[in-house]
Amino acid sequence: MLIYKTTCFFGTKINKNNIISCVTKTDWNSFINVYIKDRISSFTISKHIGYWNGEKELTYSLSVYHNKNDNNVIKNLKSICKKYIDIFDQDEIIINTVKTENIYRIN
Repeated sequence: MLIYKTTCFFGTKINKNNIISCVTKTDWNSFINVYIKDRISSFTISKHIGYWNGEKELTYSLSVYHNKNDNNVIKNLKSICKKYIDIFDQDEIIINTVKTENIYRIN
């Protein structure tokens, strides 16, 4: 069965008025509880080291598997990303969707 995986990448470095700070682990967990859990029923979160404009930063990814026709997933992910940009003063968030295949065990 053909399914889709959409991943959003959330950087944690905040540069506001040349003052550098970061989204804390507590901030991130609160964001998940308030803005993600009630909008997306099944997802995975991963932690990475990313680079933005040549600078290293902690980056989280949110991945969701869904059917192509599930427009609510994409709509909710875009809304979540916009909220993160506003709250944590981010320049952008990458949203990447790829086709994948679900393999089932055959008995």
